[in-house]
Amino acid sequence: MSVRTLTVVALLTLAGPFTATAAAESPKEKAKRLLDETGRAKAVLMFLHFGSTLDDHSFNRSGPVNNRPGHFYLEYEYNWSVGKATGTTTLSFFFDSNGVFQNIQIDSTDAVFNQPFDLAKLSIKLIGEAVYEAAKNKLSDADKRTLRKLIDDADAKKMLEFILLIDLAASR
Repeated sequence: MSVRTLTVVALLTLAGPFTATAAAESPKEKAKRLLDETGRAKAVLMFLHFGSTLDDHSFNRSGPVNNRPGHFYLEYEYNWSVGKATGTTTLSFFFDSNGVFQNIQIDSTDAVFNQPFDLAKLSIKLIGEAVYEAAKNKLSDADKRTLRKLIDDADAKKMLEFILLIDLAASR
């Protein structure tokens, strides 16, 4: 992926376009609608399996979070390819009772060489700088410091979680 492609993906993720929200939409429905978007799925995959192509993604199920009243998770399956090799990775996205994104859990993957987040860690400076440039005018000073630390620490999973937190909150 080129820097231009990464920047476009980051801009799509952070800047929309976003579908108008129905007044009666529940936090779970809203989170599902946002995670169903192909542009957002491509951005998730960019961090998850850097260098791969999204073939498709699909919603599997949702459920409550144990001992957290009102909290829920949404499980998605990502089918991806690198050259002629294909793979499948399943993630759960966790939300609080208001629909605020909390974190990601890797449920399963059949990846052999391109383990979740590993290649992105190797390329995090490139990804991080593209994301930072795309997002900096939309972030508070505290959020800019947090993002800068994530780039410096080269933590692809935490960086994706931070971006989703900002992106999904702005999409409401």
